[in-house]
Amino acid sequence: MRGRIVVIGQAQGTGRERLRDALSGAEGTDDVVFVTKPRAVRARLDEDGGAPRCIFMDLESKSAQSFVAWLRGEYRFFAVPVIAMVPTPEEASYQRALAAGADDVVAVTEVKALSDLATEVRTRFADAPARPAVVRTLIVSPSADRRRLLGRTFRLAGFDPTFAEDVQDAADRLAVDRQVRLAVLATEPDEKDPGGLVEFLRDAAGAPDLRMVVLTPSTERIRDERLRADQGVAQVSIDAPVDDLLFSANEILSPIGESVRKSPRILYGALVSYRAEEEMVLSHGFSYNISGGGLYVRTMNAPEMGSVIHVALRPPFSRDSVHLRGKVVWVRRFNDAKGGAAPAGFGLEFIEGDEENEDLKTFRKAYGR
Repeated sequence: MRGRIVVIGQAQGTGRERLRDALSGAEGTDDVVFVTKPRAVRARLDEDGGAPRCIFMDLESKSAQSFVAWLRGEYRFFAVPVIAMVPTPEEASYQRALAAGADDVVAVTEVKALSDLATEVRTRFADAPARPAVVRTLIVSPSADRRRLLGRTFRLAGFDPTFAEDVQDAADRLAVDRQVRLAVLATEPDEKDPGGLVEFLRDAAGAPDLRMVVLTPSTERIRDERLRADQGVAQVSIDAPVDDLLFSANEILSPIGESVRKSPRILYGALVSYRAEEEMVLSHGFSYNISGGGLYVRTMNAPEMGSVIHVALRPPFSRDSVHLRGKVVWVRRFNDAKGGAAPAGFGLEFIEGDEENEDLKTFRKAYGR
């Protein structure tokens, strides 16, 4: 399977052939392999050890999610992107796939997007680059699968992860490893409240300013007043895309009060449709963060720098979508060692002169709530 594009779980028939045609591209590249079940792919990877170029798969089943978690725990496959295939572009399916560890999501009905992604993985991707590990990070979770997913995400972003299975294990490790600057707590609070766990681990580390990201079962349970007031602690829903932790980690590791941005970035995930100004066919991504002046969109098929892009999304607390226009001012390619700790995608800055656009006013009002 070395260097191949692997597709897992697609049925036989015309649907498979259409998918093969889309992934093979105009040149008809013969490097697409179809395999029925994830366990068959794992067996072949264990046998030959060669890394595929990319894996396309449905991530809704438990077996598929377990396969991805295993893949994330194998350093030799760290550079292999997993692209989740969904029936249609829907916000909930995108969020579930990203939370399960997908690097991108694409609808099987979007032929151009499939073809563009296949071209992207053939022309741009190589082995995972060696990035200097600059931030010692302790990841705490009783789930081996979650430790694998988080470990791969942080390691590719330049962090140096170490692991603990529970809070007491974490406290023991912090007591002897004084290099840890960030702890990621992905465990049920049980009898202790999240604020108490933060204090307990900081005491164990002998570091009252230890930065911490606390994963909670849902955003509805993020109510601890001590955590809300602590600028060294970030809270993220355990159901959020894995990359959301990078955003939160970057924010709390930055020196407090030193932001030079015109408006703060806010972590916000929503389905985004976009197209270049000269094109008619829409592509889809998932927003990573927003500000008053723009937004960042997750996608492995980012447009070129300087492109003028039209986007549509639902702002926070809104039922209706807005249509906005912006210029691409930042691009991060998958496995780009120069790209910083962010998922693959592009940053869009709204076009100057569009201030009277009613949709932009609506977006900024929602952003400021």
